[in-house]
Amino acid sequence: MSEVKSYLYIPTIKEKYYEKINLNNADAIIFDLEDSVASEHKEESRKLLGKYFKEGKKESKKVFVRINSEPSHSKEDIKLVKKNSSKITGVFLPKINGTEEIDIVHNKIGNDFIEIIPLIETPEAVLNLEEISMNEKVTTVALGEVDLSRSLNIYPSNGLKQLIPIRLFVNLVCAAYKNKPPIGPVWTNIEDDKGLKNHLEMIKNLGYSGVQLIHPNQIDIANEIFSRSEEEIIWARSIIKISNELKNNSGSFKDSNNEMVDEAVVKRAINILKSIEEDTGTS
Repeated sequence: MSEVKSYLYIPTIKEKYYEKINLNNADAIIFDLEDSVASEHKEESRKLLGKYFKEGKKESKKVFVRINSEPSHSKEDIKLVKKNSSKITGVFLPKINGTEEIDIVHNKIGNDFIEIIPLIETPEAVLNLEEISMNEKVTTVALGEVDLSRSLNIYPSNGLKQLIPIRLFVNLVCAAYKNKPPIGPVWTNIEDDKGLKNHLEMIKNLGYSGVQLIHPNQIDIANEIFSRSEEEIIWARSIIKISNELKNNSGSFKDSNNEMVDEAVVKRAINILKSIEEDTGTS
């Protein structure tokens, strides 16, 4: 299965967007029952999404659902997910604070094949991130900076660079507990392509595997930035080639740029080529 680089949010109340899902290049969609749907439209949005699943349309991408955090709404959201679990890849859990909430949702859905992706968007979730990452139902997490910055009294200026320490910490914890690299936060200014590119470059350079998106216009930029560059691929192949040629000799060597290469660098090259194989379906 190829790596997911782009996760596009679809407001479930906007039924007209459903027909355009397969017309965009997002690797995954997130049907949003939470922030993009006003309280008075929650029930209607569930009905629209339920109707969509009932029609049995096949998507060319992974399908996730972001449920609500409030029990008054999440109870019905979970029922909808459970009923249609065979058509859903996973669930995004917003505003969770600890691992107990993950267990509760997982047990209510009752399907071990449904991915549970906690959204780290509260100070409590950041402090409890190790515990969350240790949960056996969790394979990765997604960072939510809109709510987190509000809770921390941080104004979202200058690309929210104030949150770089937290962004790095989230990836550090995921790596420590052998989870997949985390999913990056949204860029909210849909007219600012330059800001979006800078944001995505930073998120990628901090080790994130992909990003959440709020508009189709952001998809192609995200896919390009999170894809391996030709330079990376050439470098990785050259490292593996030299490593294979010297496999019975020293454990370290110099590459074509006279840089020292050891086992960790070789493993990085292997991971790059492995990700390319997964994206292209080759072996």
